[in-house]
Amino acid sequence: MRTLCPAFGSRIILCAANGDLSENRECPSFALYEIEDIARFPRVQDFISYCRLVKPAKESNGKSYGHSGKRIGNAHLRWAFGEAIILMLKGNKPMQQQVQKMANRHGKGKALAILSAQLGRAVYDMLKNQVPFDQELFLRS
Repeated sequence: MRTLCPAFGSRIILCAANGDLSENRECPSFALYEIEDIARFPRVQDFISYCRLVKPAKESNGKSYGHSGKRIGNAHLRWAFGEAIILMLKGNKPMQQQVQKMANRHGKGKALAILSAQLGRAVYDMLKNQVPFDQELFLRS
């Protein structure tokens, strides 16, 4: 039986020990603070924007004027998701292949940023629906 990473109040523990989030154990090696309550984010877009994993759009009256406010959100969560991706890569061949494939198309930095945003979406889903991390599903998205 797979266990969900423990979530309590203003702290969640994201399992990232040994680069494998899908193991059937609790691993408190990588902690994400600052989220408080996931219910305060009605949509996944709001959550990943708060985590600085995407650039906010500058819009007025339905017209797009590019990007602005790149310092809006929580810098600590941006750093934490970036570190989580790096830890996931250690000894994880499927993840390394995914990054290499994306790096050929976008460059390594952009590939890691894209995966950080995908991980942010996965964490939102894990906390909102109380489900464990599924690496196969993560790599398919």
